[in-house]
Amino acid sequence: MKSKSVSSKVIEVCELDKNSIENMYKLFSKYFVSKKETFIEDLNEKDYVIIIRNSRNDNIIGFSSIEYINLPLNNENIKIIYSGDTIVDENFRNESDLLKIFVNFNLQKLSNENEIYWYLISMGFRTYRFLPVFFKEFWPRYDNDTPSKIKKIIDSLGKMKFENQYLNDKGIIVQETECYLRTPYVDIPNSRLKNPHIKFFLEKNPGYIKGNELACLTKFSLNNFKPIIFKRFDIDY
Repeated sequence: MKSKSVSSKVIEVCELDKNSIENMYKLFSKYFVSKKETFIEDLNEKDYVIIIRNSRNDNIIGFSSIEYINLPLNNENIKIIYSGDTIVDENFRNESDLLKIFVNFNLQKLSNENEIYWYLISMGFRTYRFLPVFFKEFWPRYDNDTPSKIKKIIDSLGKMKFENQYLNDKGIIVQETECYLRTPYVDIPNSRLKNPHIKFFLEKNPGYIKGNELACLTKFSLNNFKPIIFKRFDIDY
């Protein structure tokens, strides 16, 4: 898929070459303090990666990794989309097809699944803001309690993926390895604090500044997409 200045592709993580991984880490390190071995370990756990390139020079200017999890819970088998490290260069964020590719790829890949959830861990307020902007229902949120089934899914995933790093009572993943947003990207402008969703994120995850992440969940379904997601990203379904 191509726009005027970027091209996008989804590939299996095992197909990535060393140069691409090196360039992905270089881009990630522009915005995050992170050890290379931790970055590669996280990447290798994933199934697919969306790669966004500058069409003019073929440089990687964005990516997002994806892992599929089958979660057995109360005699159900729930399909989980888990997003790993994700970043788009700030100079290309208005042109990136990342969310469009992510949505269309997963809708096609999981077309036979009855119940799908997106597990999103939020280190920064910009990541958390994806949920109220594009989804009708998501958790946790300031204006509604998390249903018991959703809490069980979030907690089960937290323990499965992060073991003792996940704090059950807070819904927070405590960062043990060195990985956190660089200045100035970690800063929340005062004007944004008036937004109740951002205020809630800050109250729930005050340790975001040192890399702690808020575990979030939303239903990944057409009925749960807000109209903006169809209009802005030309979703194919």
